[in-house]
Amino acid sequence: MNENIKNTLLQVQQLLNQNTVFYYASKIVRLIFEFICYLLALIIFTTGVALSTDPVKFHQELNETVSIISIIHIEYVSHLIILIKIILIILSITFVGIGLLLGSIRRKNTIIKTSMELINNILIKNT
Repeated sequence: MNENIKNTLLQVQQLLNQNTVFYYASKIVRLIFEFICYLLALIIFTTGVALSTDPVKFHQELNETVSIISIIHIEYVSHLIILIKIILIILSITFVGIGLLLGSIRRKNTIIKTSMELINNILIKNT
């Protein structure tokens, strides 16, 4: 093998070299955080969609023949609930984005690890 190519491969090997324990530990931690982000996104989105903006209804029976049905609608509270729903949906989209980013980082680290193994095999064969 050409000496320049070998030196270049050794430099690449030094740059890409990772501790195996650290590699798998960080991979597991990223995978757990990715799962948590997707789970939080699902929970927050479901909460945001399920949040009711309907007026509050009370039903009270005074006796067998008389009952009172009260409907309370406060417009300020309705607008506040709509704002909370929008914030929750945006927050869930943010968690999906974080999960996608963590997944991308995890896949790129796997590619780097595979590249490192290939370079090691080439250097071992040509040494």
